[in-house]
Amino acid sequence: MPFKSTFKLFIIIGLLSISLFSCVDKKEVEQQKSEKPNFWVGDTTGSIHGIDVSHHQEAINWDSVKGAGVSFVFVKATEGIDYVDSMFTTNWSDLANENMIRGAYHFYVSDDDPEQQAEWFVNNVGSFDNVLPPVVDVERAGHRHLTPEAYIDNLMLCLIQIEKLTGKKPIIYSSPRFASEYLIHQNIGQYELWIAEYGVDQPTLPDPWAQPGWKFWQYTYQDIVPGVPKRVDKNIFSDKFHKLLEMID
Repeated sequence: MPFKSTFKLFIIIGLLSISLFSCVDKKEVEQQKSEKPNFWVGDTTGSIHGIDVSHHQEAINWDSVKGAGVSFVFVKATEGIDYVDSMFTTNWSDLANENMIRGAYHFYVSDDDPEQQAEWFVNNVGSFDNVLPPVVDVERAGHRHLTPEAYIDNLMLCLIQIEKLTGKKPIIYSSPRFASEYLIHQNIGQYELWIAEYGVDQPTLPDPWAQPGWKFWQYTYQDIVPGVPKRVDKNIFSDKFHKLLEMID
């Protein structure tokens, strides 16, 4: 076979090999993205309980937390447009290493630009793959004396931007009292609700969530959980464990 023909044949074989390996790599990446981690499972025979943490809880022993039957954890990530919780990176990576179900939340500051807050939150968390949907903590009206109409319009900009950046519809955390005054737009009910109300048998549902109901309920802010140095918020999930897993992608 002439030299030029042989050289061309080697080039063609090489290109085909590169293309083949590229296809294999893409398939492997897609498969890895579609596979969920082998999450640690607590007691699922009754109610599904979780906690939410920040730097206030200090360094946490997650093995002890698992032993206490905690099935999911929300972690404070950011606040406003320039604050990252000092324990976020540690808590976030530790939970991943422990294969615990986790979610990240942002404390919304109404005095700051809503879309910048969304970008700050998402950029600092990074990937939202294989975790619970992003959460926006909405409980303060700030110092600018915004009307409820202006407040909800800005909040909607933040929520829309988070969904645009992550591909996931955010969860809203709030209390019945705050929600009744500021979360007045009926379209806000399209977002899942994490309600905070203590000392009651069932939480009060703000009007926009009268039909869908709550998804998570923070029923105490001062529980003692083994492995957590400080008192901690305790939460309950509204449904069975498999429904919690369905919220993760």
